[in-house]
Amino acid sequence: MKRMLSLLVIVALLLTSVALPPCRAQERASPYPQTAPEEPHTSSSQTTYGELMIADVLIMRPLGFAACIIGLTGAVVALPFAAITNSQDAVVRTLIEKPFQYTFQRPVGQVEWQ
Repeated sequence: MKRMLSLLVIVALLLTSVALPPCRAQERASPYPQTAPEEPHTSSSQTTYGELMIADVLIMRPLGFAACIIGLTGAVVALPFAAITNSQDAVVRTLIEKPFQYTFQRPVGQVEWQ
């Protein structure tokens, strides 16, 4: 019973962290430069970026893959009901496309993804 409850809590946290869009008061610029920086990198900024890359590969990507599987399963269950209300596009976009894009299309180390 405890194992099932723990699994449900983990799945709920995973789904809410991946499926819901981030809420922001205003759009923020990416903390990572898209072009070559003008100033040389300090060791702390390289360490922070490296730590994000490691956390992304070891934690976020496997969780994203699990979200893909859970989203695909949820979409299969939800699609008959969504077809009745003609909202299957929203179901596919939210439960299938967004987790797959987050897991397989975003650059390594970039945790926030549009």
